[in-house]
Amino acid sequence: ETLDEERSRIQRQERVAEARAVAVWIFEMTGRADVDASTLTDANELRDMLLSGEVLCDLANAIVAWGAVADECGAAPPPPAISYQRGAVGKFRCMENVSKFIGACRGVFKVPEHQLFCTNDLSEGRDMQAVVRCILALGGRVQAMYPNYQGPRLLLSAQLKAIAPHVDESQACDCDRPDGLEWSV
Repeated sequence: ETLDEERSRIQRQERVAEARAVAVWIFEMTGRADVDASTLTDANELRDMLLSGEVLCDLANAIVAWGAVADECGAAPPPPAISYQRGAVGKFRCMENVSKFIGACRGVFKVPEHQLFCTNDLSEGRDMQAVVRCILALGGRVQAMYPNYQGPRLLLSAQLKAIAPHVDESQACDCDRPDGLEWSV
C-alpha cells in the first residue's frame, strides 16, 4: 500500500467515525429511533437519515430544551427553536426544513458562517463532510452557550478517551432527560 493510499484509507475511516459520532449524538439528543449509528458505514447513510430535515430540526429543538435544563433543572421547556414541516416528502419541503435548521444554527446557536453548510450539500449530496462539520461545530456551541449543560456530548471517541478515560457518560447528568426518555448506556 502506498503512502497516498494509506492516507486516503485513514481519512475515509476518520470521516466515517465523525459521521457515527454525529449520528450517536443526534440520537442521544432527540431519542429518534430512525437515527441508527450502529449500521453507519459511510456519510451517505447519514445523509439518508437527515435528508428530510426533520431530524435536524428536532435536534435544534432538543438543544433548546437541553439548554433550559442546563440553566435550571425542572424548568418548563422553552418554545421550540424551529417549527417545521413534519412528514415532508417533496424535495422543496425537505430543503425548507434544512434551511430552517441552518437558520437556527446561524441565528439561535451562533455557529460561525464558515462552519455552516448549504442546503444543496445535503439535498444533492454535494458535500456531506460540510454537513458533518457543521453538526460538530453545533455540538461545540452547545458547550459554549450552556456552561452548566450536563446532557449528551458530541465527542469523537479519541477526544472522549483523552479527557475522561474513566467517566461513565450515562451518569453525567443529575437532571432527567427533557424529552422524558431514559438515558442510554
